[in-house]
Amino acid sequence: MITRREFIERSLASSTLLALGGVVPQFVSAAGAEAKHGHDKILVVLEMTGGNDGLNTVVPYGDDLYYKARPTLGILKSDILKIDEHIGLNKKLAGMHELLEADQLAVIQGVGYPNPNRSHFESMDVWQSGDPARQADGGWLGRTLRHLPAPGAGVVAFQVGERKVPLVLRGAPTTVPTIGDGQAFQLYLAAPPSATNPAAAYAYRPSRDLLVPKPFPAPGVAQAAPYPGGKPAIAPPDPTVAHRKLLQQLAGSQSASAAPAGGMLQFVQRTSLDTYALTDRVQQALANLDRRQKANPDAQRSSFAGEGIGRDLALVAQLIQAGLGTRIFYVAMSGYDTHSGQRESHDELLGKVDGAVREFFATLKTSGDDKRVLLLTYSEFGRRTVENGSGGTDHGAASCLLLAGPGARSGLIGMHPSLKAANLEAGDLRYQIDFRRVYATLLDRWLECDSRRVLGEKFEQVGLLKA
Repeated sequence: MITRREFIERSLASSTLLALGGVVPQFVSAAGAEAKHGHDKILVVLEMTGGNDGLNTVVPYGDDLYYKARPTLGILKSDILKIDEHIGLNKKLAGMHELLEADQLAVIQGVGYPNPNRSHFESMDVWQSGDPARQADGGWLGRTLRHLPAPGAGVVAFQVGERKVPLVLRGAPTTVPTIGDGQAFQLYLAAPPSATNPAAAYAYRPSRDLLVPKPFPAPGVAQAAPYPGGKPAIAPPDPTVAHRKLLQQLAGSQSASAAPAGGMLQFVQRTSLDTYALTDRVQQALANLDRRQKANPDAQRSSFAGEGIGRDLALVAQLIQAGLGTRIFYVAMSGYDTHSGQRESHDELLGKVDGAVREFFATLKTSGDDKRVLLLTYSEFGRRTVENGSGGTDHGAASCLLLAGPGARSGLIGMHPSLKAANLEAGDLRYQIDFRRVYATLLDRWLECDSRRVLGEKFEQVGLLKA
């Protein structure tokens, strides 16, 4: 892993960011000691959107009441990956079970909160804000970012996916970037091309050779396509020249500036260089992923390639290995609102997330980064205990969380909620562990961030991490 200074120096010396004659601006050099990438612990949060059926994920196969409540949806005992004589995992979670046997998976049972809300939107807001009363400012991860040290040339958090930044990441001191594909991190030095301004198509794209196949024309060469009005389209000078000039101006103005250290001008100059460097680094990570998949046709057919959660976690792994200093990653996978036809759809969903998580940690293990990463799954609620008449389940309450990674204390955490009618809450599983206790444990012991400052009060921790 590289330091912030090395990161900037390499980025400025690269073919896309261009060297500044070997001179690194003073403010970039001075920032080299701000963060040491490759050592900080990382939390990846995976949202299972729609309400994951915890009973068919972590299965109480030793309880006859389970099969009585689910005569058609109940997972056969022969299909259970057993944890003990009462509890096991759905057979589609073979990769998770391997992590369990490797002492790298905590299965947290019966997680929820008082007076559960069965609305998707309301309950998701509760989990994402970290506050059942919904009076907190922003989301719990957004508030966490206020108290984590800035990683210098990197970004403290990323959302990976194709949607807007969710509540959970709001309230951060800076905007949390979202990465969906390579286009998200193209940096233009001119307006985007349009029908009335085709010359803008030659705006600078930092990784055009890797991600943008259309070649740039030679400087000064007339193009076949005319401008509107019949004038010949003349390609402008090499766009990298403009980029070099911009960086030189940033560096030169800093060295000549009389502005005091820490002033607004210095901040703007530094932020500009950091942005260019970060943009290029992220583009390289995206391109490396694409090249790896193209070089391995078999990978194209795996859960770690293509679309959805497989590609999202593949990108997260690439970004972690790129050493950007990011501490928090957030990904989401939809489809868990299984009111009908649940057996096939739920099994397929679990299989996809299982394969993605397995390959995610296998990739990180090759670089040794797996030891500093934990991945937490959660959903806004579980499903009702009794199956409905459409081969599915309706909105419930408590459910299970999975915490994967070498730092997790492997095995069952907490007691599975009772299925006896007298112990249910309006027909749903009654929670045993407040979800804020899980958050508090990860904040205090993994991210080393005071949970009281994030959650507003102190919660008893859960023994879900190794000592």
